[in-house]
Amino acid sequence: MEIVNAFIQPFLLLAPKIPITIISFIIGYVIIWVLILILKKSIAYLRLTKSVRGLIVGCASAFLWAFLIMHLLEILGLSSLIVLISGSAVFLGFILNQGLAQTISDIASSISLAQDKDFKIGSIVSLNEGKTIGEIISLDMRKVRIMDKKGKLHVVPNSMIDKGEWILMEKPVKHESYKSKK
Repeated sequence: MEIVNAFIQPFLLLAPKIPITIISFIIGYVIIWVLILILKKSIAYLRLTKSVRGLIVGCASAFLWAFLIMHLLEILGLSSLIVLISGSAVFLGFILNQGLAQTISDIASSISLAQDKDFKIGSIVSLNEGKTIGEIISLDMRKVRIMDKKGKLHVVPNSMIDKGEWILMEKPVKHESYKSKK
């Protein structure tokens, strides 16, 4: 009987706190939704590319959700779990910082490339002193994908492009929108 009580007791302690936790979650969800909407509207007026705006909104969203989760854990009386999670996050951050310097460099370079008015999807570029020439078909946080004339896909880390020289061979063609002819 004592073993059963050992398993049931923690749930009985949490049960009265569950309704307020659910209400707090709903309120927190609405607050996050409103704050993200306000942030999106606010940064829309800044002269930032869509990629950079998305990065800002993504970081803000992650921060707000982490804050809400810690608040919900505190309501449930699981403060020791908050300390454990935040301590683990600091340790994990240290470990990742040591092993992911190249990744961090690629992400920082992606911001620079995303803001460049000439380095866009559809542009024809030359990299590596002319060894790679092709059309930029995608840009993400870590890599740029370039399709050459032979149909070969070149995947290049952002930091290599940002640190080196690249040549804009041709700007993207702007397609006219479809207009019905009457």
